[in-house]
Amino acid sequence: MRRINGVAGVPYSPKFKFSLVCFLCITFASTDVLGKSAYFDDISTRDIEATEGQTVIIPCTVRNLSHEKIVSWIRMRDVHILTSGPHAFASDYRFEVVHSAGNEDFWGLRIRGVKADDTGQYECQVNTEPKLSLAYKLTVSKMGSDNTQSKWLGHAQIQGPRETFVQHGSPFLITCEIFPSVYSKNINLQVWWLLEDTQIQPQNGLARVSIETSQNKAAGTVRSILKFQYVTWQDSGVYTCLQPSVKKDSIKLVIVEAESSEAMQRDFPDFSKAVPLSFIGSATVLSLIASMMLL
Repeated sequence: MRRINGVAGVPYSPKFKFSLVCFLCITFASTDVLGKSAYFDDISTRDIEATEGQTVIIPCTVRNLSHEKIVSWIRMRDVHILTSGPHAFASDYRFEVVHSAGNEDFWGLRIRGVKADDTGQYECQVNTEPKLSLAYKLTVSKMGSDNTQSKWLGHAQIQGPRETFVQHGSPFLITCEIFPSVYSKNINLQVWWLLEDTQIQPQNGLARVSIETSQNKAAGTVRSILKFQYVTWQDSGVYTCLQPSVKKDSIKLVIVEAESSEAMQRDFPDFSKAVPLSFIGSATVLSLIASMMLL
């Protein structure tokens, strides 16, 4: 029996002491192994070009972000906190967070109507230990006095009609071509796809939706294909293809009953080829769908 300050204590044993220390070691090691660390999505390019007047979104996707951690955007020129979590701290209303419940990992920084003095480095930071940070360089050019230079450094163009009808359960794809302007110095292979302003994030090839992006070096363009193994009702909506500093393009996808689609293909072959509503009129479309459902 070991006495502490003259009082009988726990029987002292080197074996007991070793066991206690080892128990603590195992406890802390388990926390390290089982816990998931936050990390940024790999970004191929961190140089963003823009011209005055554009709206720019600087991306930041953080994986495994725990609820007690906060994502902030810092302007490094004056070390000014622009945003913290969903809140904007800049007195300049042009700065705001791009975040939604539909994509909790994405914490973009939107700058409306960029100016030449917005040029500089911006950092997306997470208050982990140690701190995580992802830096971007934004370069804003002034518009040419002769107005020959567009404020966009290219434009996106989605192939096909502006409004497309697809059978429920059918495979489908949307193809977008990015045409950089002659003023763009770099070719950016990162193309974003949005559904109703929420970024589409395929899950490592396991999801039924995938994105394939490639470069045509001869033409100097970038092609991005949004592929659906099959479409469901939740896929209806407006799809947008865009890049930073590039004029976006959008189409509307409407999912229809497979049986109604087959009837329309039989009786109205032109309609089944996904013609735009502007060609035949929305009222005509509704009456056609209603009549087919009564068959």
